[in-house]
Amino acid sequence: MLMVYKYPISRAGRFRLVIPGFQGVALVGMQEGLPHFWAFADPEEEDEEHWFILVGTGQPVHEGVVWQGSFLAPPFVWHLFEEVYQVDRVDVVEEVV
Repeated sequence: MLMVYKYPISRAGRFRLVIPGFQGVALVGMQEGLPHFWAFADPEEEDEEHWFILVGTGQPVHEGVVWQGSFLAPPFVWHLFEEVYQVDRVDVVEEVV
């Protein structure tokens, strides 16, 4: 059964989340001063590992990513991308549990 769940967005830049039956992002935004996204997921499906990247306006966007949404955190605008394939590089990595 498809449901909508809320997930935190790490400000570290690149982060990993495990989402069961991920079907895409519904909304990206701020809640209580912290960035989150709401995604369609199926809790009856297997857990899937997904890597996301948070990019500020004017920052480079790497290859192999798909835009999932943008949000305002004044005075900044942030953009959430999901990695669709891993590119060889070293980044700050944070695992959000």
